[in-house]
Order: sequence, then C-alpha cells, then structure tokens
Amino acid sequence: MLSFIKNIFKGTLRKACKKGDIEAVKQHLAAGADVDTKDKDRGTPLHDAAWKGQKEIAELLIAAGADVNAKVKRGFTPLDLAEMVLGYDSPEAKAAKKEIADLLRKHGGKTGEELKAEGK
Repeated sequence: MLSFIKNIFKGTLRKACKKGDIEAVKQHLAAGADVDTKDKDRGTPLHDAAWKGQKEIAELLIAAGADVNAKVKRGFTPLDLAEMVLGYDSPEAKAAKKEIADLLRKHGGKTGEELKAEGK
C-alpha cells in the first residue's frame, strides 16, 4: 500500500518542484512521496529545484533524504544544474542557483565530473 501511495505522488511532487509550490511540496513530502522519484531521463525533484533556482524546495528535499548526487542519463547532478547559469536567468535566479550550489556542496553534492573522477 505504501508504494502505491508513493507512486500517486510521483508526478505531482515533480510538478510542485518545477512550479516552486512550496506548500504542495511540503504536503507531498508529509504524505510520503518518494523524494528520489525519477523521470525518463532519471531526473529527480532535486534536479528540478536546482535547475529552477528553488532554494527552499531544495532544502526541504535534502532534509527529506534526497540523493544530492543523483545523475541524469547525461551524467548531470543537481549541483551541475545549479551551477549552470544561463544568459536568460534573472539576477535573482543566478543568486538562487549559487545558494543552491553552496547548499548542495555543504551536503556532499558533487558534479558529474567529480563523481566520474572518483569512479562513481
């Protein structure tokens, strides 16, 4: 039954992370949603939060046990995505991504290249 409940939240936790809906993220986590649920590219909710510059959501996911070194098919970790500052990112988004990168490093986050160098 627990796995069924966790699967119900698979898409909705991801959507809440992408939208930056902190209250919805809290509800999904309280209901037992899988913090490391993966999409077809193996991206996790933490990848979404890092990419979107959602620091508070990243903090919630990490506190709930999210894998800070999860890799997508192309080898990118949440830290890689947080460190990708794009030309169209607003100054606020750039600052948020920097804070998320620092947060991930504090919790043992590494880039895909760093993990590769370690043989992981």
